[in-house]
Amino acid sequence: MHIEFKITNDPRLFAGLRGAIEHISNQHGLGKADQIEFALAAERECQCKLSAGGSKEAFCEVAIDSFEDRIEIRVVAPANGPVPSASAPLVKHFQSDPARS
Repeated sequence: MHIEFKITNDPRLFAGLRGAIEHISNQHGLGKADQIEFALAAERECQCKLSAGGSKEAFCEVAIDSFEDRIEIRVVAPANGPVPSASAPLVKHFQSDPARS
């Protein structure tokens, strides 16, 4: 599964991002504390990119990829922004469940 977000400094968008990450993490059997921690890490990374942008119109792009053994989240400031940058993806690995298909 691949999901993309374009996030501005709007609390409603951050809530949606956290909800999506928690939902995907829950589908993979991660505990609630791990779901919240992972979602907040992505939010902090995006807020860091937004604060580096320095304008109210700044946004960051977030891509969530769900694989059988992990979830990867990439947060990127847009190339046309004042501070184009990408960080290493946030990755949450989990045990493969042989009962899953």
